[in-house]
Amino acid sequence: MINSVVFFKAFSFIPHFTLILFFFQISNLNAKIVEDSEDLANNQKFTEQMRTSYNKQIEDLHAKLEDAENRALENLELTSSKSFHYEKQIDGLETELNKQKLLVSTLQENITELETQKLKRNEESEKTISDLKQQIVELKNKESNLLEEVQNLKNEIDKLLVRLQ
Repeated sequence: MINSVVFFKAFSFIPHFTLILFFFQISNLNAKIVEDSEDLANNQKFTEQMRTSYNKQIEDLHAKLEDAENRALENLELTSSKSFHYEKQIDGLETELNKQKLLVSTLQENITELETQKLKRNEESEKTISDLKQQIVELKNKESNLLEEVQNLKNEIDKLLVRLQ
């Protein structure tokens, strides 16, 4: 603050009213400076509070980001581990599937071969049955012929017996 005596002596040539007005303006300016200083101090406090708040939010966000990154890494490791496990399991299942396909193929070949053998046996059986039926017919014819011969022989024997008597 300006020393008023020194200031007064320096401006003694200025009329008294003007000096009062001048001092009043200086007083108002000093009051304004004090008020502005308080506002500035309040603004600085508010700015510092906001800076502290923003820094806290930034720290919280960094912590959340780090936590999310850690969870992502854990998930990636877990996914990788499970993926490896499932790939091994899939490989095993594919191997088993290939074995089963080979077994099915072999069984289908066996079935085809057995069906071929069955058809061949059926054909042979039908031929045998046909041959046997033919033989039966022939034997029946022979039997019929033999019966007829036997009857003829009986008739002749009867005739001979009648003559012999």
